Amino acid sequence: MTPHRTGPATRGRRGVALVLLLALLPVLGWVAVGLLPATAHLVTLHSGSESWAVAATLDPRTGCGPVTLVVTGRDGQSAETPSVTVSASNHVAGHIQSPVSAVGSGSTLTADEVCLPMTGHWQLSVEMTSVETVERILIPVSVGG
Repeated sequence: MTPHRTGPATRGRRGVALVLLLALLPVLGWVAVGLLPATAHLVTLHSGSESWAVAATLDPRTGCGPVTLVVTGRDGQSAETPSVTVSASNHVAGHIQSPVSAVGSGSTLTADEVCLPMTGHWQLSVEMTSVETVERILIPVSVGG
């Protein structure tokens, strides 16, 4: 039996096939990633005022989505607030989004569809209105794509 030999033509075809495969891998990867559902990259940011502590959880990418707030009194007790709104602003670009009411029960509230339409440095403004006062808490957010 003679040993199997590969000639220049066979090696050339294998080389071309390998080059094509390597060239198509990134394209196949982009298609596969594009078909996968996007996953949320949630972050929790903390801020507060003299009376309130606020933890805001959101996806800091461009687009509209919910912002979940956990609002507690500075004494550590959960506190009922009559009215809470959330708005986003980017003063450098001149964008100010309309306030969105946050609803829920107890100390956990959600403002649906808070919009961060472009990348950059944004501020969430959490405004809490009680019978006696109106307090605004600013939370800086760095928005990516």
